[in-house]
Amino acid sequence: MVADMYKRRMKGAMVGGVIVLAVVAVWLLFNPPQSGQDWLEVSAFSLPLAFMIGVGFESRHKYLQVKDIHVPEAAVTLSELNHLVLKKDVSFFPRLLLFQKNGTFIGRIQPVTVPFWLYPLGFISNDAILTIFPITYGFFTTDHQKLLTFRRKGFLNTTVTMYSAEGEVLGVYEQADLKSLLTIKGTLYHKSGEPLLPVNVKGFSGDFRLKDEDGKQWAHFFSGYFPHEYTDLFRDTHNDIVDLADDLEETEKQLLLALIAFLFIQKRQR
Repeated sequence: MVADMYKRRMKGAMVGGVIVLAVVAVWLLFNPPQSGQDWLEVSAFSLPLAFMIGVGFESRHKYLQVKDIHVPEAAVTLSELNHLVLKKDVSFFPRLLLFQKNGTFIGRIQPVTVPFWLYPLGFISNDAILTIFPITYGFFTTDHQKLLTFRRKGFLNTTVTMYSAEGEVLGVYEQADLKSLLTIKGTLYHKSGEPLLPVNVKGFSGDFRLKDEDGKQWAHFFSGYFPHEYTDLFRDTHNDIVDLADDLEETEKQLLLALIAFLFIQKRQR
């Protein structure tokens, strides 16, 4: 699983390098350099080419480090989920890998579909893609079961619509982006329009909790320990861990998981 993501990055870098070389070849064919200034313009292509080569070599190095490491997997249901360890995936688009505290891999947050024309932008700034383009993301288990999806839209005011696996609207998260430069402020709503959970997080780091207006804790975010045998993959301390309340209704847990996924993908852009 982890080795595969580095293999994907290697292949992507190779494809990107071929594209850059093809562009250079076409440029030289139709516009042969006649002076030092012309050659200087052509040399500008060396920057993205060097970037692709660097990504390819780095990904191969990481792949060789982890290809023989076994990470156990487990299929879990929403009712069984009481915590998550979230790790950033190596990919062209923002993705998250989900683990349990014992190191078991349980699923991933990833785009449901990505238009083909967005792939070249993944080489430039994949973290900004979720902000600029409304891509639908899904929560997938290890057996490829889709538990829920969410889709963001808006620029100055973000609206994240959350859906069940069957496509039914579950609720909405609204966030005022201009007010969320340093402190993330928003509200999670049920599909009926009832406010469920206020979000007011400073800096999105350290230990903090999400509580509703009645003081009930929905989630506890903190940095914690990850099994030492996986330190070749991840750090053994300061990992993003979220404890989930055990007494949430199924719809509330789905909304909470979609909210957490969006917040952590958004975190990559800060």
